[in-house]
Amino acid sequence: MRKKIITAVLAVMMSVSLVPTSVPVMAQTVSVESSNAATAFSSYAKINGDFSTKTYNGKQQMPSFTVTASDVPFTAYTYQWTTGTGDSETPAPVLQDAGTYKLTLTPDDTDKYSGTITQNFTINKAAVTITPTSPTYTQTYDGDPKSYPYTVSGGDSSDYTTAITYKKDGAEVDEPKDPGTYNVTITVTIKDYAKANYTHASYTYNGSLVINKIDLNNYTVSLSNARKNATTGANEITYTSSNVIDAARVQFKDGSGTTASIPEADYTLSPTTATSLGNYTLTATAKSTSKYYTGSAKPFGFSIVKATSTTGLPFTSTQVSTDTKSVPPAPLVV
Repeated sequence: MRKKIITAVLAVMMSVSLVPTSVPVMAQTVSVESSNAATAFSSYAKINGDFSTKTYNGKQQMPSFTVTASDVPFTAYTYQWTTGTGDSETPAPVLQDAGTYKLTLTPDDTDKYSGTITQNFTINKAAVTITPTSPTYTQTYDGDPKSYPYTVSGGDSSDYTTAITYKKDGAEVDEPKDPGTYNVTITVTIKDYAKANYTHASYTYNGSLVINKIDLNNYTVSLSNARKNATTGANEITYTSSNVIDAARVQFKDGSGTTASIPEADYTLSPTTATSLGNYTLTATAKSTSKYYTGSAKPFGFSIVKATSTTGLPFTSTQVSTDTKSVPPAPLVV
């Protein structure tokens, strides 16, 4: 504090009756404080803004701020951002990379205000997150390659590369297609220039892709040579003495009635033979050796019925035994 020294000669006047006229004059020195002392800038003004910690995202994240003094905007200052070391940088750092930054405000009038105001701001390192649609993702074989869906988030996607590998029975597979279980490994690798901004240099996720066989239970087996009885709605096949269960006539239809082509080598029929009059239930079951199919189709009930004569009436047993054009000779159970 600056002081002016004012020297005054004080004459001590005493009553003549109390102080002899020969007492000498006394001198005193008085110190008086000046009224123009500088105010601490930090106690006069304050910084207003959001300086909460952020996470690296590859973009500049400089906080916006204002300065007020007694709740009134104050603009007579300069500011500078520096890294956590506090060292001045030219040009000023871009608040993008992970780290701690310091904002320093300096008043324009250093005679009136002393010192500076500082505020720290931190950007944390980013972590990459790999999120699958499902840890075990299930598909059904249809002849087309399958994939394991997932998303990658965190940081800046331009900072890293992503790769996915599939292995079945220990062997790597480029495009999973056949039924089975595939071990899936997803790897995210951070590029060298960006490693300082991430918690790890690489990230890995392990999951499973399961391609199921086609379930024959989604289909109904039938015979193309069967017809619906107009009265009963039952499935009927006219007696011919030949086996009516012909592989060429076997068909499979899904719930919408669409016919599916299923190789004969992939399933077993039961029964395999139907030559006599009577009721039958046809089933089709996938072979255990089938690579693409499993389960059993919905069964198909049908009847082998008598042939009808040219009169429109059923043959009698005598007619059946004598009319070889309509029905080949064969013993009938009527």
